[in-house]
Amino acid sequence: MIGAIDGANAGSIRLHKKLGFKEAGRCPEAAIKRGRWLDRVFMQRRLEAPGTVRTDSAISDP
Repeated sequence: MIGAIDGANAGSIRLHKKLGFKEAGRCPEAAIKRGRWLDRVFMQRRLEAPGTVRTDSAISDP
């Protein structure tokens, strides 16, 4: 699974890491939003085989 995140969104990057994602790449100044250039961070996580259940606690943490 791949997520594309605004490079300045530290909270989202932290959440993705907590859920098992790893940074797969970074594209500097990949998009413009409200007149400001944004870096794009790609986060990747390997999915489990169908029928398996995650056992880590990241999902249940508040």
